[in-house]
Amino acid sequence: MDKEEPLVIIGSPPCVAFSQLQSLVRDSERKAEQLAEGIRHMQFMVKLYRKQVDASRIFIHENPAHAKSWALPCIKKMAREAGIHVVEADQCMFGLKTWGASKSQLMLANQPTKFMTNSQTIGRELSRICDGRHEHQHLIDGGAKDAARYPPALCRALGKGIVKEKMQRVMGLSAMLSVRAGVHMNMLDMEENHEKEEVDIEALIRKIESQEGRLRAKDSRKKTWCPL
Repeated sequence: MDKEEPLVIIGSPPCVAFSQLQSLVRDSERKAEQLAEGIRHMQFMVKLYRKQVDASRIFIHENPAHAKSWALPCIKKMAREAGIHVVEADQCMFGLKTWGASKSQLMLANQPTKFMTNSQTIGRELSRICDGRHEHQHLIDGGAKDAARYPPALCRALGKGIVKEKMQRVMGLSAMLSVRAGVHMNMLDMEENHEKEEVDIEALIRKIESQEGRLRAKDSRKKTWCPL
């Protein structure tokens, strides 16, 4: 990570040790070891998030909304920091489905999920609460395992949020260089594709990187030019 310096990292640590169902499991040495390992993992993830924040990059942390991991001191401390946002998403609103009781049809399943991030833009894309207009399939009898994968619409929301975050950064650079160069630059409209479910993320990223490259090239020529 230190070498690649990714703009965004997404952390989705295993939550088995922090599940509400653990309260039904008898105390044992194995249970204690599992909890200790889970805590160490969360502390490690927070260190990675801290690196991202210190380098002005982005992190996204995800765990079930009711997982006890949200009460860990390391998570609570980070969530309270300025610029950190915690949002909730009911995954039924992103089309999460599991098999119904008859195993003959898929039904919407509500899996309340929390995301913690230092990007307000990404947080907005992920925040979505159930509108109550549909029934839910309970995540029992293996249903939770079936719901362990993000539905496609949630993946798209993540992608759109990341693209918008990068757009904002390019626009900030564009504004700064425009002032320096004394010229007007065309800005990208972040909300242009907000309502489109099928967004060509790769095309948008190529567009952003192309404009970013042109802006940096212009700034470089401006610095190296000197009058005779």
